[in-house]
Amino acid sequence: MDAKTRKTIEGAIRTRAKAKALEAEAKQLKAESNDILLPLMTAHELKDYTIKGLGKATVKTSKGSNVNIPKLRENMLLAGIAIEDVDQILEDSSTSWSREYVEFREER
Repeated sequence: MDAKTRKTIEGAIRTRAKAKALEAEAKQLKAESNDILLPLMTAHELKDYTIKGLGKATVKTSKGSNVNIPKLRENMLLAGIAIEDVDQILEDSSTSWSREYVEFREER
């Protein structure tokens, strides 16, 4: 490999390493900002906050469950379990999660 090609490859790798470091810094800045925004926005019952010309922070909730509840309900009914029992069993057995987070969108 000639020296010019080697220099070009090494330059591109250095640039990519710099980009990776910036990604890590951005991730840290985002986490630090969210640690401030989420409790303050929640305490003041703000669902969103906009700074004109900059962007908007919005409190979002992500929910999930580890079980496909509709499919489980269907299977239990097909197995002959009464609907009232199915609903009570699901309520007693379900573990779901909910997580609030801040989404930021730049103004365009």
